[in-house]
Amino acid sequence: MTEFARAARAGLTTLTPLAGGPRSAVWGETGRHGPGALGVPYAAGVRETALALLTGRRRARLRALTEVTDLYALDGAWQHPSPWRERPVPVSRLLADVHERVAVEAYRRATAAAEPGGADRIHRALDRLSGAAELTSTGKRLVEELRWELKGVGA
Repeated sequence: MTEFARAARAGLTTLTPLAGGPRSAVWGETGRHGPGALGVPYAAGVRETALALLTGRRRARLRALTEVTDLYALDGAWQHPSPWRERPVPVSRLLADVHERVAVEAYRRATAAAEPGGADRIHRALDRLSGAAELTSTGKRLVEELRWELKGVGA
């Protein structure tokens, strides 16, 4: 967990409280041109803020990766079942969900708040991504990195 926290802390330059209740904004919303900036609802508690920091950093990391390398091609040509959504999603959405949820699973395990079956759903999504025709060799390496990170979460 400490590597996730360190990465989140290292990349954060600006934290902006947002007006409204805890559900009035997307947790951990990052700006496209400000990957170190993060908006968090003002009324958020410690747990919610920690998750916002973690997921916001992960979103910014994935966005940065997609700006310097191709992780997939023909996004949207096929739809993939997602353990977290009712309808199938394009490979970009499934990859983004998994990328974020590996870090969330680490946080939940570190705080003894692990979601039952959370890791199983992540593994199913990683298996689907491994078989996705759209992933490039770099995308496949990222999926394997996520698998390795998830394995380290339980250690």
